[in-house]
Amino acid sequence: MLASRFLAFITEEKLFNRNHKLLLAISGGVDSVVLAHLLKKSGYDFSLAHMNFQLRGDDSKKDQFFVEELANSLGVKCFIKKVDIKKGKASESTQMQARDLRYQWFEEIIEEGDFDYLLTAHHAEDSLETILLNLTRGTGVHGAKGILPKHGNVIRPLLFAEKRSITNYAIEHEIEWREDSSNASDDYKRNEIRHHVTPILKGQNPSLLKNFNHTARRLQAAAYAFDEMVENLRRQYFHKEKGIHHINKELLSHPYAVEVLAEFLVEFGFSYPQLKSIEWSTTGAILSNADYKINIDRDEILITSLSIGWETFEGLTFSSEEKTVAKQLFELKLTKLEKEKFTIDKNPKVALLDLDKLNKELQVRKWQKGDKFQPLGMQGQKKVSDYLIDVKVPLSLKDRQLVLCSDNEIVWLIGYRVADPFKVTEQTRHILRIEYSSHEDS
Repeated sequence: MLASRFLAFITEEKLFNRNHKLLLAISGGVDSVVLAHLLKKSGYDFSLAHMNFQLRGDDSKKDQFFVEELANSLGVKCFIKKVDIKKGKASESTQMQARDLRYQWFEEIIEEGDFDYLLTAHHAEDSLETILLNLTRGTGVHGAKGILPKHGNVIRPLLFAEKRSITNYAIEHEIEWREDSSNASDDYKRNEIRHHVTPILKGQNPSLLKNFNHTARRLQAAAYAFDEMVENLRRQYFHKEKGIHHINKELLSHPYAVEVLAEFLVEFGFSYPQLKSIEWSTTGAILSNADYKINIDRDEILITSLSIGWETFEGLTFSSEEKTVAKQLFELKLTKLEKEKFTIDKNPKVALLDLDKLNKELQVRKWQKGDKFQPLGMQGQKKVSDYLIDVKVPLSLKDRQLVLCSDNEIVWLIGYRVADPFKVTEQTRHILRIEYSSHEDS
């Protein structure tokens, strides 16, 4: 019965065929061992891959030996790798580390061995446990859809099957397997759900897994439709400019605005509960994590990387004799011109200054609260903060706005306006041309 349902599931889900080269991730447990026997019985081309984490002493050695013997008996190739991640008692973090190492190694084998797909032995209860686990942590639509039969090059051909049907198949066909003692422990959250929650649900409804499989299919279809909607809204409201990600606040009128924003912003390491706590319509609201900062501006939501150095930039001093001033964040190109060769340049990233009015030593720094300057063509001083408001500089860009100074006096609000006292006049004899470029613009 299991064997026929196995073949039917592969066909219905269009998982793979006998022309494909398959790599089976095998632990030695009943699920992966039964899957190996089903693949052999059905005539598929496959190899085994087993990673020994050496977390269980002699039991880990016996698992490896068992898998090697199984490969010999089935007449298939077997890849073995031993790693040592013993860092005290096994924990959830150890499990995650082991998973990452395992999948990284599988990808290496697939690439080097020209395999088409990686197979894992996840079954129906695994998918149910995944949903329950995600729901306890808080999740979006993707976390509620369970495990997919096929995701990229990873396939789960036993996802239709209940655990007991897999175990019964092994007993009926006298198939041996290895037991992992850690599966009996409640040290892991998944095991708690497996041992205590799922049995109660099954007791309430014996058809739980059958009903769950139907529901999971609907949720997967809903997730697909949601992804399509998100991508359409991304194209409409989301763009990147000068290293900053912009989201138009018109998106907030969408009935699922927070859910859509969560899909956008999870890419930047923000969680759904964090995003739920923000008052998105409030200008000036800020949320940050280790790598990114979210600013709520007048018309936009702005996501800025914290890793590019603006947060820690404290300014620099350089000589007007230099030709290029290059930093990780930006570059200044300095050119001395004679008055006769002077032509007006309307590029806001270019400043034309009276060289004789400048100190030889110049400074570039971020603007500070209380800074004032006399913008070109204006009488009297104006606060830099007021000027930036007038020209509608976004909040996230204000944090990194630079000024060029000579003897602590602002000469140029970089990218916007030269200070009037340093402009080129009829009396100017020597001109310093400075061109600013941000590495985020490239």
